[in-house]
Amino acid sequence: GDLAESVGVANSAPFNKIEAIVKEAQQKGRKIHFLPPYRHDTQILIMDLMGIHPSKQREAASLDLINAVVKMRSTKTAEEIEELERAAVIGYEMHTKAMRLIRPGRTEKYIAGQIDSVALSLGAHHSFATIFSQHGEIMHGAPSMNKLEDGRLVLCDCGGETINNYCSDNTRTMPVNGKYTQRQKDIYDIVDECHDLALDVAKPG
Repeated sequence: GDLAESVGVANSAPFNKIEAIVKEAQQKGRKIHFLPPYRHDTQILIMDLMGIHPSKQREAASLDLINAVVKMRSTKTAEEIEELERAAVIGYEMHTKAMRLIRPGRTEKYIAGQIDSVALSLGAHHSFATIFSQHGEIMHGAPSMNKLEDGRLVLCDCGGETINNYCSDNTRTMPVNGKYTQRQKDIYDIVDECHDLALDVAKPG
């Protein structure tokens, strides 16, 4: 009601009315807009409501609605910026906890568990399953029971999600023993310089 009106939504209805609403729209020949679904339960719902098979749903999604959502998300309100800053602080606390804990002999699982506990203790939760692995070359490497080894690097990709669902997500690579070898440092510095250059050159237009 009031909440919908505050964001410009004129009509809303309980979820249990969706089938009747969709049927009526179809009978009137109205276009039904939906975003490309990625959750299986949503794909099943779309198939039940409109008869569109999951393999066809991505191409049947509404470009108008996609563009409207992109436009809406491209500009943040002051309240949203505050939430993003709050999420960034949670992520910072998670990463610095990892930096303080890593040392040879500790398992990836142990440190990942400690990282996630930081988010929980701040009244939040992780924004995605924490990635913590000595095998940074493996995409989305889940933390294992492998022990951290002296001389190796470990990748930490984690972030926090606030109670209002705004997220942070940062990736850092750290030396297990606290000190980079010269080769590790050289590669790290190249990546660091590229990061700073991207920040420098990225601007409107």
